Amino acid sequence: FLFGIIIIVFLQVISGYNIKRLIQGNKTLLNELIVQKDLRQLETNILIVESDIRGAIITGNEIHLRNVEEYSRIIDNDLADMSKRLGTSDSDLQVPLLTSLVEAKKDFNQSILNEYFSNNKAGADSLINTNRGKEIRDSVINLVSLIESSRQEGLRRIVSSIEETGRNARLW
Repeated sequence: FLFGIIIIVFLQVISGYNIKRLIQGNKTLLNELIVQKDLRQLETNILIVESDIRGAIITGNEIHLRNVEEYSRIIDNDLADMSKRLGTSDSDLQVPLLTSLVEAKKDFNQSILNEYFSNNKAGADSLINTNRGKEIRDSVINLVSLIESSRQEGLRRIVSSIEETGRNARLW
Protein backbone atom coordinates (compact mmCIF):
# COMPACT_ATOMS: atom_id res chain seq x y z
CA PHE A 1 0.00 0.00 0.00
CA LEU A 2 2.79 2.41 0.94
CA PHE A 3 4.62 1.57 -2.27
CA GLY A 4 1.48 2.42 -4.29
CA ILE A 5 1.19 5.84 -2.62
CA ILE A 6 4.88 6.56 -3.34
CA ILE A 7 4.32 5.69 -7.02
CA ILE A 8 1.25 7.94 -7.19
CA VAL A 9 3.17 10.85 -5.61
CA PHE A 10 6.07 10.25 -7.99
CA LEU A 11 3.74 10.28 -11.00
CA GLN A 12 2.09 13.49 -9.79
CA VAL A 13 5.46 15.19 -9.41
CA ILE A 14 6.50 14.12 -12.92
CA SER A 15 3.12 15.20 -14.33
CA GLY A 16 3.39 18.57 -12.58
CA TYR A 17 6.86 19.07 -14.01
CA ASN A 18 5.69 18.18 -17.53
CA ILE A 19 2.63 20.42 -17.26
CA LYS A 20 4.82 23.29 -16.08
CA ARG A 21 7.14 22.77 -19.08
CA LEU A 22 4.15 22.63 -21.43
CA ILE A 23 2.78 25.89 -20.05
CA GLN A 24 6.18 27.58 -20.38
CA GLY A 25 6.59 26.26 -23.93
CA ASN A 26 3.14 27.52 -24.87
CA LYS A 27 3.93 30.96 -23.45
CA THR A 28 7.16 31.09 -25.43
CA LEU A 29 5.34 29.97 -28.57
CA LEU A 30 2.65 32.60 -28.03
CA ASN A 31 5.30 35.31 -27.63
CA GLU A 32 7.00 34.22 -30.85
CA LEU A 33 3.73 34.20 -32.76
CA ILE A 34 2.91 37.68 -31.45
CA VAL A 35 6.32 38.93 -32.65
CA GLN A 36 5.68 37.44 -36.10
CA LYS A 37 2.20 39.02 -36.19
CA ASP A 38 3.63 42.37 -35.10
CA LEU A 39 6.26 42.25 -37.84
CA ARG A 40 3.60 41.62 -40.49
CA GLN A 41 1.34 44.28 -39.00
CA LEU A 42 4.21 46.79 -39.06
CA GLU A 43 4.78 46.03 -42.71
CA THR A 44 1.06 46.39 -43.48
CA ASN A 45 0.77 49.70 -41.63
CA ILE A 46 3.75 51.15 -43.49
CA LEU A 47 2.13 50.18 -46.78
CA ILE A 48 -1.21 51.69 -45.71
CA VAL A 49 0.41 55.02 -44.79
CA GLU A 50 2.34 55.13 -48.04
CA SER A 51 -0.78 54.31 -50.04
CA ASP A 52 -2.85 56.93 -48.23
CA ILE A 53 -0.25 59.63 -48.84
CA ARG A 54 0.08 58.72 -52.50
CA GLY A 55 -3.70 58.68 -52.83
CA ALA A 56 -3.96 62.16 -51.34
CA ILE A 57 -1.24 63.55 -53.59
CA ILE A 58 -2.60 61.95 -56.77
CA THR A 59 -6.25 62.84 -56.19
CA GLY A 60 -5.72 66.07 -54.30
CA ASN A 61 -8.23 64.75 -51.78
CA GLU A 62 -7.02 65.10 -48.19
CA ILE A 63 -9.61 62.59 -46.94
CA HIS A 64 -6.94 59.95 -47.60
CA LEU A 65 -4.79 61.54 -44.89
CA ARG A 66 -7.31 61.21 -42.05
CA ASN A 67 -5.70 58.05 -40.61
CA VAL A 68 -2.02 58.76 -41.32
CA GLU A 69 -1.26 60.10 -37.84
CA GLU A 70 -3.10 57.23 -36.18
CA TYR A 71 -1.16 54.67 -38.21
CA SER A 72 2.09 56.47 -37.37
CA ARG A 73 1.30 56.08 -33.65
CA ILE A 74 0.42 52.43 -34.21
CA ILE A 75 3.74 51.90 -36.01
CA ASP A 76 5.62 53.53 -33.12
CA ASN A 77 3.75 51.36 -30.60
CA ASP A 78 4.42 48.20 -32.64
CA LEU A 79 8.14 48.97 -32.71
CA ALA A 80 8.22 49.64 -28.97
CA ASP A 81 6.32 46.42 -28.23
CA MET A 82 8.62 44.39 -30.46
CA SER A 83 11.70 45.81 -28.77
CA LYS A 84 10.29 44.72 -25.40
CA ARG A 85 9.34 41.23 -26.61
CA LEU A 86 12.62 40.47 -28.31
CA GLY A 87 15.70 39.30 -26.47
CA THR A 88 19.30 39.47 -27.57
CA SER A 89 19.52 36.92 -30.36
CA ASP A 90 21.07 37.85 -33.70
CA SER A 91 17.69 38.60 -35.29
CA ASP A 92 16.76 40.80 -32.36
CA LEU A 93 19.86 42.91 -32.87
CA GLN A 94 18.34 43.92 -36.20
CA VAL A 95 15.50 45.74 -34.44
CA PRO A 96 17.51 49.00 -34.10
CA LEU A 97 18.13 48.90 -37.87
CA LEU A 98 14.43 48.26 -38.44
CA THR A 99 13.59 51.17 -36.16
CA SER A 100 15.93 53.51 -38.05
CA LEU A 101 14.48 52.43 -41.40
CA VAL A 102 10.93 53.00 -40.16
CA GLU A 103 11.93 56.42 -38.84
CA ALA A 104 13.50 57.25 -42.22
CA LYS A 105 10.28 56.20 -43.93
CA LYS A 106 8.20 58.33 -41.56
CA ASP A 107 10.53 61.32 -42.14
CA PHE A 108 10.27 60.88 -45.90
CA ASN A 109 6.48 60.67 -45.69
CA GLN A 110 6.45 63.82 -43.60
CA SER A 111 8.59 65.65 -46.13
CA ILE A 112 6.10 64.69 -48.87
CA LEU A 113 3.24 65.98 -46.73
CA ASN A 114 5.12 69.20 -45.95
CA GLU A 115 5.60 69.80 -49.67
CA TYR A 116 1.97 69.04 -50.35
CA PHE A 117 0.65 71.31 -47.60
CA SER A 118 2.84 74.17 -48.74
CA ASN A 119 0.64 74.16 -51.89
CA ASN A 120 3.31 72.45 -53.92
CA LYS A 121 1.66 69.36 -55.38
CA ALA A 122 4.34 69.21 -58.06
CA GLY A 123 7.05 69.15 -55.37
CA ALA A 124 5.28 66.33 -53.55
CA ASP A 125 4.95 64.44 -56.85
CA SER A 126 8.63 64.89 -57.58
CA LEU A 127 9.57 63.62 -54.10
CA ILE A 128 7.42 60.54 -54.68
CA ASN A 129 9.01 60.03 -58.09
CA THR A 130 12.51 59.92 -56.60
CA ASN A 131 11.66 56.36 -55.48
CA ARG A 132 13.41 57.05 -52.17
CA GLY A 133 10.25 56.07 -50.32
CA LYS A 134 10.00 52.85 -52.30
CA GLU A 135 13.62 52.03 -51.54
CA ILE A 136 13.10 52.56 -47.82
CA ARG A 137 9.85 50.57 -47.88
CA ASP A 138 11.53 47.70 -49.71
CA SER A 139 14.39 47.77 -47.19
CA VAL A 140 11.88 47.52 -44.34
CA ILE A 141 10.10 44.61 -46.03
CA ASN A 142 13.40 42.81 -46.70
CA LEU A 143 14.56 43.31 -43.12
CA VAL A 144 11.24 42.06 -41.74
CA SER A 145 11.58 38.95 -43.92
CA LEU A 146 15.17 38.47 -42.76
CA ILE A 147 14.15 38.76 -39.09
CA GLU A 148 11.29 36.31 -39.61
CA SER A 149 13.44 33.76 -41.41
CA SER A 150 16.18 33.99 -38.77
CA ARG A 151 13.58 33.35 -36.05
CA GLN A 152 12.17 30.26 -37.79
CA GLU A 153 14.76 27.92 -36.24
CA GLY A 154 13.83 29.15 -32.78
CA LEU A 155 10.17 28.59 -33.58
CA ARG A 156 10.92 25.01 -34.70
CA ARG A 157 12.83 24.39 -31.45
CA ILE A 158 9.92 25.69 -29.39
CA VAL A 159 7.42 23.47 -31.21
CA SER A 160 9.71 20.44 -30.91
CA SER A 161 10.14 21.05 -27.19
CA ILE A 162 6.39 21.31 -26.69
CA GLU A 163 5.82 18.10 -28.66
CA GLU A 164 8.47 16.25 -26.65
CA THR A 165 7.08 17.48 -23.35
CA GLY A 166 3.58 16.48 -24.46
CA ARG A 167 4.78 12.97 -25.31
CA ASN A 168 6.54 12.70 -21.94
CA ALA A 169 3.43 13.89 -20.14
CA ARG A 170 1.30 11.35 -21.98
CA LEU A 171 3.70 8.50 -21.17
CA TRP A 172 3.75 9.26 -17.46
